[in-house]
Amino acid sequence: MGARRKAREIAMQLLYQLEVNPGERQEAIELFWKGISASQPVKEFVNRIVEGVHVRQEEIDKLLARHSEHWRLDRMDMVDKSILRMAVFEIMYRQEVRGGRIGRLYQRYPGQDQQGRRKDLISQGEVYTVW
Repeated sequence: MGARRKAREIAMQLLYQLEVNPGERQEAIELFWKGISASQPVKEFVNRIVEGVHVRQEEIDKLLARHSEHWRLDRMDMVDKSILRMAVFEIMYRQEVRGGRIGRLYQRYPGQDQQGRRKDLISQGEVYTVW
């Protein structure tokens, strides 16, 4: 498994953990890293994603709510939200990333949406299908 793919999987796990257990964020992140073995570059990449999602979460959630048909954000599965937040962050704020990479991660963690519904993310007029 490539370093960035591993980092994205770890970032998704950490975002999920922070969603499930809100509270002292920095303490939760430190505790999370005690249970994960990863190289320093992987940790740095994960931390950039997690921090970026955290800083822009309100904006990202508004975008997801605006483009989610028949699903309110509070009704979405936590794994789905974590992956979608990460995907929106990477697509919107890290221009070197393309939607296909995020899509492959989402296929590995389909959450509870097993009916084949697609998650489309829109960035600068382009649609990225995340399912």
